[in-house]
Amino acid sequence: MSLNILVFKNNAGNPSVTRAQVETDISDANERFAQSTIRLVANINMGGAGDPGIEQPAVFSNGFTDPEPLALLFPNEDAQAALEEMDNDNNTVDVLYVETVDILGVGARAVSYTHSFNGTGNQKYSNWIVMSSVNAGGGKPHTLPHELMHILLDNSHRTSPGPNDPPTALFRGGTTLNKSVGGTKRIGPYPDTAVQGAAGNNDTIMIRHRAETLPQ
Repeated sequence: MSLNILVFKNNAGNPSVTRAQVETDISDANERFAQSTIRLVANINMGGAGDPGIEQPAVFSNGFTDPEPLALLFPNEDAQAALEEMDNDNNTVDVLYVETVDILGVGARAVSYTHSFNGTGNQKYSNWIVMSSVNAGGGKPHTLPHELMHILLDNSHRTSPGPNDPPTALFRGGTTLNKSVGGTKRIGPYPDTAVQGAAGNNDTIMIRHRAETLPQ
């Protein structure tokens, strides 16, 4: 699965995360996706020689602000600025690291934009993720793979009244901030996804099918 990773500067003029932090996040994600025989291949853009970070668009100075919580119909300035830096490969997930992420006035670890979320008519607004620098590089080991699950499943969190993901599922909302045995680490099928009323038993089949050719 191909990623195009873009690391923007923070307000202090430094890269929002280091290359080592990005590589740790990728390694953690590969640990999770190994159970589905998927491996991430990432191009990391740190802004050139010496890894100075990509120049921060002015609209990111207060953090990346999520344009719309339910569907992306009218991209705000933040989304438009993000689009300017993305590549033109519809089968690559663009992952932007910024200083902070704001969703409805609340700081967030990350936000993802799936194909089904995109109502703009512009395919480039599909399949991208914005990651906050807060706790990057091992402090939130399940966040990047969880957001990539959103992209691959082309879905938001599965909640009642439909089947719910088991507490140990990677796609469960509110991923754990550690790699504990009972943490949100698993991708179905496994025993907890096979019980009545649970979701995710077909997730590996779905994400393997879409890892190289993303939903579009």
